[in-house]
Amino acid sequence: MHMPNCFYIDGVKSLIFRQEENCYITFDPINLEFIRLNYIGAEILYCISLNMSYDKMVDYFIEKYCIESDIVKKDIIQFLDGYSCNVLIQEKLSELNFNTILGINI
Repeated sequence: MHMPNCFYIDGVKSLIFRQEENCYITFDPINLEFIRLNYIGAEILYCISLNMSYDKMVDYFIEKYCIESDIVKKDIIQFLDGYSCNVLIQEKLSELNFNTILGINI
């Protein structure tokens, strides 16, 4: 999958992600600050913007990076748990079956 220069996720607020050299930049409307994301973090969020289910995302990362399933799952969960704007996209995450692994109740 080719990563675009810019993508967005609609949630409670629209989150826009823009590539800047070797990272992606987005604005965090909760903490009122810009966030720098590495390529893998941006790739996780891009998959969400494409409405990729949790299971399909796990399969995608396993195939692309030749990583074991348990590691991929742990890394996705760890990234989303630490992502300060995940509360703004909880409904979308629930629609994509992330609710069982993140404990989202909608």
